[in-house]
Amino acid sequence: MRIFHSPVTDSHTGTDAAHPPLSGRLNSRCPISSRHWQHGISLLAALFVVFAGTSALGQDKKHPWDELGEKALWNKLRELRESQNTRRAIKLQKIVKYADALARRFPESQYRTEALIMKLGALAGLAGTDPYYIPELYYATDTISCETPTGRLASENSYYAIQAFVFAARREEMPRNEFLNGTRQLYEHFLEDHQDSRRRPIIMASLMRNYLRLGEPSKAEEMLNLMRNEFPRNPATGRAEGEYNRFQSVNKPVTVDFEPETGDVIRSADHRGKVVMIHLWTAFIDDGISSFNTVAELYRKHSPDKFHVVSLNLDRDRTRADVLIERKNIPWPQAFDKRGLRCPLLQEYGIYFVPAYFVIDAEGVLRYLDDGDGLDEIMTELLGDAESEASPGNTAPAKKAPANRSGNNASDKMERTTRE
Repeated sequence: MRIFHSPVTDSHTGTDAAHPPLSGRLNSRCPISSRHWQHGISLLAALFVVFAGTSALGQDKKHPWDELGEKALWNKLRELRESQNTRRAIKLQKIVKYADALARRFPESQYRTEALIMKLGALAGLAGTDPYYIPELYYATDTISCETPTGRLASENSYYAIQAFVFAARREEMPRNEFLNGTRQLYEHFLEDHQDSRRRPIIMASLMRNYLRLGEPSKAEEMLNLMRNEFPRNPATGRAEGEYNRFQSVNKPVTVDFEPETGDVIRSADHRGKVVMIHLWTAFIDDGISSFNTVAELYRKHSPDKFHVVSLNLDRDRTRADVLIERKNIPWPQAFDKRGLRCPLLQEYGIYFVPAYFVIDAEGVLRYLDDGDGLDEIMTELLGDAESEASPGNTAPAKKAPANRSGNNASDKMERTTRE
């Protein structure tokens, strides 16, 4: 059975020799350059020194998790897991401490496997927002791997090792193709090794996404069909269907006809002859708010005779959105749908991130559906062509073959779809 030993590799042999020093873990099964590997190691080492030093400060202090018995520790973990009154970060930190104490002090406990899985989940939750915890998540998965786990602990450990890789890669801004190829191999090995894991639908959806990004649509379709057969009612299959549809829709004629809960109906056919942008956003994240500046600049630069934009807010509570719209004196149409990522428009096109932008050209072809990366380039291409064609005496430049802007950058955000 393969064991994922670290955020950036997938070594697997059964002897103690299988656990070389961290810097020696790069092997042919993880296509990550030594340059980025060394950068990643430097980052993780520095963070881990901080983590270890901080942890050592209070090592002589008595903690409640060191005094409770086995059953009391387990009950405390269950209480924390079900608690709704504790701040999320504090709750996750406590789960890590109590789960670690139970596993360390009672190695034969019937609750040990569940406690270790809870610890991994809590560390992943912390590492997703605070890079301080990335090396601790790595260390936890590596330590469990050395025990050669079986069953559910093995599959969950592999799953969280993949998350550790994703967090570290994002932190290091790993080149896109290296990231996609690295996660692709991890996903493929996970599916091969853990046939009964509850994580299979999520990993299959992530692998399908990678195939699309790497230009292998036939493999993506094969994976999607496999999901349809094995998990026809799983939410991950529905998201994969939408994402496949999104990828297939780019550079093809499309008609968006959507009636939000509040605001203007979004009907792209009503604006044929113009470049149409549909801006999806939320007022509860900085990127969502700053996306308004992006759209405002485009709105200012381009003539309303050639460019139509509508923003669709996805917040359950639109109070913040209303304040922002009024404060910025937004002149273009606004719509609201409090269903968030469950909004039918997003599900139809497999959108699992915000902000996001639809761009439909003057002929009704969907030319862009992404998170803003490369948006200026495609808008300049489209509106520049339209203005040239509209000017008498000008010869429109030959159009370049359109790139597939179907969320390439968003694939690096696997974190959001895998935290379930």
